[in-house]
Amino acid sequence: MLTEERQAAILALLEKQNAVSVTALAGQFGCSDETVRRDLLALERQQRLIRVHGGAMSVTRTAQFRPFEERHAAMQEEKHALCAYAAGFVQEGDTIALDPGSTSTVFCQELTQRFHHLTVVINSPGLMKILAANPGFRVILCGGEYDREEDAFTGVLTQQALAQLHVSKAFITADGLSLQQGVTAFRQEGLPVQQALISMADKVFLLADSSKFTVFGTYRITPLTGDMTVITDRRLPRETYEAFLAAEKDILMVGGDAPC
Repeated sequence: MLTEERQAAILALLEKQNAVSVTALAGQFGCSDETVRRDLLALERQQRLIRVHGGAMSVTRTAQFRPFEERHAAMQEEKHALCAYAAGFVQEGDTIALDPGSTSTVFCQELTQRFHHLTVVINSPGLMKILAANPGFRVILCGGEYDREEDAFTGVLTQQALAQLHVSKAFITADGLSLQQGVTAFRQEGLPVQQALISMADKVFLLADSSKFTVFGTYRITPLTGDMTVITDRRLPRETYEAFLAAEKDILMVGGDAPC
């Protein structure tokens, strides 16, 4: 079977079942797992699917809210790379804020390994457990009504607590990101808290792997403003990268100044 035929068959399967596995595809096509992985990588670079551990998911499926475990498994390599890069903007002794999410989980792991003394403002018990493993970290957990879907505190009490604080840098994640809509989310529960985290910071970094640029969330968190820096991976299409530059947005690519 030719490469084009395999890739067309993969996309056809994703239209029917939303997810495929490397092992199953290799068995169906009579080829190696590595051949399938190359096909999935090529299709992801065309923004036609999203690779996850052991397989891939439909791009269409990503345009809706997904459980944390599913989001955490997606784009792992890219998340680790951009989080390691983003940690370079943190200095020993900084006071920073993080919102909850799968990318933030990876970022917290990076911070605990790299730094000795930080003050970190969060609203997620899960992130607290990771950060508290570093005895030199001061962790400020802002409580409120517990949202099990996001493992985060939300609501008026959380917002009031955040309103009393100030940080030098906030690292924010998103379900979707675009020049037209700005930073978007699929669920409204955490919206005011993310907006509060942004308001309390001198500088905002948006951590978004390239899959987030093909997704438009229902709720707008914030437009892209001049004090924000977008950090993403090199799989972002060149035309998207150039559009951000043309709009005078600060966008940084992990591994270089421009996409391949």
